[in-house]
Amino acid sequence: MAKEAILYEKRPNDKVLCTACARYCEIGKGQIGLCGIRGNENGKLDLYVYGKVIAGHVDPIEKKPVIHY
Repeated sequence: MAKEAILYEKRPNDKVLCTACARYCEIGKGQIGLCGIRGNENGKLDLYVYGKVIAGHVDPIEKKPVIHY
């Protein structure tokens, strides 16, 4: 499930310029940026990790530095 990103600019020849970080990747059609998270699908920048869990930890609340939570 991919979602269209907000931080990008369209370029000629179905390329997009990703402006989400300081790298400013110019991504061609069907390619993925250096981050591996965003890619060009048909002239628009898509997020490939939208809605997916990227980290999960199972720790009891008693281990946390919280007093009387």
